[in-house]
This record gives sequence, structure tokens and C-alpha cells, in this order.
Amino acid sequence: PGSKRKAPSQSGSPSKSPTSAKKPKSVRETCTVANCTKMWQPGTNGVCLRHWTGQVKIKAEANGASYKDMRVAKTFGSDVYFGTVKGYFAADKEDPKPVALWNVVYDDGDEEDLNVRELAGALRLRNQKKKKDPKATSSGKSNGGN
Repeated sequence: PGSKRKAPSQSGSPSKSPTSAKKPKSVRETCTVANCTKMWQPGTNGVCLRHWTGQVKIKAEANGASYKDMRVAKTFGSDVYFGTVKGYFAADKEDPKPVALWNVVYDDGDEEDLNVRELAGALRLRNQKKKKDPKATSSGKSNGGN
């Protein structure tokens, strides 16, 4: 018939003290560029993808040849391939849509030309996967800041 629930007993339950409270989950940090609220991405030295690409573009436009001999990585299917920037082709200023290109030779012998956006992505992925790069210690040039 009419069953009544008992109120929980205060004496039998463990007390919750501030020291036993759950720790807050780790907070993802935002981009280190002033006033940017985007989340930073692994491999970008603490900035969001927009600022990472912008930094690479600024440096590339100033001195595209400075990327020569840097290590990069790119995914093809589900595999990551590593390569080295071997050449730089400056944008033709007379072209209606000038595009600078960087020639990358992958460790398996394949090669391709990357535009600045693709180069930024390849540098970022290499920074993320550098422990898996078979030539990480023998590469002459560091991918340091970019």
C-alpha cells in the first residue's frame, strides 16, 4: 500500500570535505596572441591555426628561401610521410594571382610543391609528429618557431 521513503541518514554518510572534492578538468589554453580567444593547437607553439598560418605567411613572404632544408610532414590516407623542403619558387608579381611555392621531397622519393597555406600545415604536422620523424636528429635545420 502506501510506502514512505526514509530520509537519508546524516550519520551514516561520509562527509564531503573540500580536500576530497573533484579536481577541475584541465583547461585548454587560448592563443597567446593578444585578444585572441581561439584555442591553441598542438604543433603551433601556443597559437591558434589562424595566427600560425599568418606567422608562416609573413615569414615566407619576407624570405621564402629560409624554409629550405626544413622538415615537414603530410598525411596521405591514414599514413604520415616526412619530407624536406628542397626549393623555393617566388611568386611572379606579374601574375594576376601570384603564388609562391615550396618544393618538398618526401623520404620515399615522391615530391610536390606546396603553397604557403599547405606549407604551414605541413610544418605544424611535423612539429606534432617530430618524435616519429626518422630524420629528426640528422636534419640540419630546426623547425623552431615556425
